[in-house]
Amino acid sequence: MNNKMNRIVSAIKDPKTKVISFDVFDTLVLRPFWKPADLFMFLDREASYLFNTADIIRFSEFRKCAEQEARDEVQKRGKEDLTFTDIYKYLEENSPFPKEILDALMQKEKDLEQRFCYARKSTQQLLNAAVNAGKKVIAVSDMYLTADFIRAILEHCGITQIERIFVSGDVGLTKRTGHLYEYVAKEMNVSYQEMVHIGDNAKTDVKVPKKMNIRAFYYPRTINLMSKGSTGRAYRHAYEEIRSSSSNYHATEELGIRCMLAVAANRVFDDPFRDVKTGNDYSGDTVLFGNLALGMYGLSHGLWVYQLSREKKYDHVLFFARDGYLPYLAFKLIRKQESKKDVPEPAYVRVSRKSLLPLLLANEKDTLKICSHIRYLDHSPKSLVRLMSPALKEHAEVSLKKEAGSLWEKVFKSDLDLVNYMHHLYAQFVDDERLKNVLEGFRAYFEPLMKGKVLTYDIGYSIRPEIILHEYFPEVSFDACITHYTSDDALKRASQGGINLHLFYSSTPYVSCLPRELFLAENAPGCVGYTADGTPVMEAKKESDPITGEMQKHAAAYIEEFVSVFGADIINLPLQPANACHPYETFLHSPGRGDRRWVRKLNADNDAASGIRMFENYKFWRRVRVDYWAANHHMGKYGRYMALTLLLLLTDRYDLQKTINKRLPHKVKKLLER
Repeated sequence: MNNKMNRIVSAIKDPKTKVISFDVFDTLVLRPFWKPADLFMFLDREASYLFNTADIIRFSEFRKCAEQEARDEVQKRGKEDLTFTDIYKYLEENSPFPKEILDALMQKEKDLEQRFCYARKSTQQLLNAAVNAGKKVIAVSDMYLTADFIRAILEHCGITQIERIFVSGDVGLTKRTGHLYEYVAKEMNVSYQEMVHIGDNAKTDVKVPKKMNIRAFYYPRTINLMSKGSTGRAYRHAYEEIRSSSSNYHATEELGIRCMLAVAANRVFDDPFRDVKTGNDYSGDTVLFGNLALGMYGLSHGLWVYQLSREKKYDHVLFFARDGYLPYLAFKLIRKQESKKDVPEPAYVRVSRKSLLPLLLANEKDTLKICSHIRYLDHSPKSLVRLMSPALKEHAEVSLKKEAGSLWEKVFKSDLDLVNYMHHLYAQFVDDERLKNVLEGFRAYFEPLMKGKVLTYDIGYSIRPEIILHEYFPEVSFDACITHYTSDDALKRASQGGINLHLFYSSTPYVSCLPRELFLAENAPGCVGYTADGTPVMEAKKESDPITGEMQKHAAAYIEEFVSVFGADIINLPLQPANACHPYETFLHSPGRGDRRWVRKLNADNDAASGIRMFENYKFWRRVRVDYWAANHHMGKYGRYMALTLLLLLTDRYDLQKTINKRLPHKVKKLLER
């Protein structure tokens, strides 16, 4: 326990203390809503159903209005608060809604209250401390629901230690005025000094009782910790400021986004006093990052693919490892909640460019495609030979190294240089038996999945694996989901191959490729090929990274909890999935210095993209972010080039040389070589 929690426990155990009172909502129990009135929005759908209309009936607005006006009426009669019945009675007398429909909506609201409440885990230790110390434990709430109904909610949440429940609606007195505390003290036959109260409202749960000499402790609401003060930077930068490549305007006006944020807040700040470092958006907090950034990102992509699958009726849905890990998990969990299994069980497919590139040696025509699968600037004869080794003769590397001499580890000069070398491998060094095993293993792995109408998901960006699958299984109808594309290669392949392409983002974010994948890719070895019977061959097991492992653990738990809380209703939550990605996009585009330290520790080879040397994600990320910063400051194309050149001159002259070589016209290069 930390110091703040210890102070509360000490007050509970104090011999002078006889009664421990807890606020109920947001203290003992949590709800998956950013605003308490968000629950009412579920009544809109019910009202539309009861009136048999496809249009929206904004019953939630009528419900909020009726509560305020009914409260005004009862206060004129001398009561400080109203009851649940008062609200619906007001609607019955002052709205055109038929009584039978109001009765149905009233029951639906009660069902929703009970369904969506769940225990705040951290207060359980305070309840246990109070019970073990022999204290009387009560609940005190400003609420229109009855004490009996609140008890049913608490018991539904597994909270059974409460002896008595005092509710403003029943008593007609509120905590806000202090009169409810007076009533409680008389009923419990204790003085104010013998009471300890714990709640989430700084005024009604702390300021008011302290004025009465009741020892009161502030137990912050999870939503407040997520959105305000030093712990709320990540949320505010994502949803209240423009810090990423897309607009966040109106995002939190969507109920689904608010629900996603609320579940993240409840998970991260269930214990309001847990040790959280401040200074940057995340400040090394893997719990916050895993839930708010990764969890919401993975859930939104899985939901997007699931909704598409419901509409199009696919026979197979394939998520490509390793970038599809979190969306696959979300898709699978959402599917479990649906009573009708119109959507197929998803498959998590072990595939990578390393596993597919040797297929390009199958015939002379396919060797010409090598330049659209890897960049010549990133590869040498050595790295290309090693990528193609599963289909080459056993001692090919020894012969080729001797043949290449000093050029063995030097980067290819051009696309033509690369394709000529690839053709040389095909003509001289392909082992027919080993190539046959490569092809048979590939077919054996994918054939059971290649039937009918197939949907694939990959983070992007050029649908290379999809087009290879399409060429080997031409009878299959392919749809491909990708986050976005970085060049028009994806559009060309989709058009030429008859693949229906679905984009999560219609435009390309500034920060893409390796930095984007860094935290999303499953923290596990990649696939490098397939045995003849179709078993994936995995890379040599590397020591897993504890940072991404921890983040992904929290992201997976977030997805599981969100789907569990909302069940089948998740499909009906109004939201644009891209709006759930603002926290992750903001992190990629505008991270604090402390947050960037995560990436400095993670320099991993990305599939087949880097053949000359281990690719350093942090350097690449920094380069892209410099370009983003320069663009935001309206520096223009040449100003951005100058900023990038200065950065590379100071930090990475090798990359500067590569960039210059790529940009210089061929004639200028020839002059410089003389």
